[in-house]
Amino acid sequence: MAQPTERKAYSVGDIVQIKPGHPWGLSLAVVSEIRTWGAIAYVAMPHNDGTPVGLAYQRLQDEEFEIVGQARWVFDREGWVDGGR
Repeated sequence: MAQPTERKAYSVGDIVQIKPGHPWGLSLAVVSEIRTWGAIAYVAMPHNDGTPVGLAYQRLQDEEFEIVGQARWVFDREGWVDGGR
């Protein structure tokens, strides 16, 4: 029987790198929600002039990413806010 694995300790605003083999592999994303199976994270998709266009969200299982840092600014229901990190 498979042994339960310990969950990663991560939080909203963490920057993660998606592992190779995933369609978005090697991309950096910001965790926006934590779920029982992993996290929902976004990648900002800007215009060529640098203005934000939108966010591409990915559902990531725990084993599909590694934490690499913490975001200074995060996107929430109010828009872009200072994460205070």
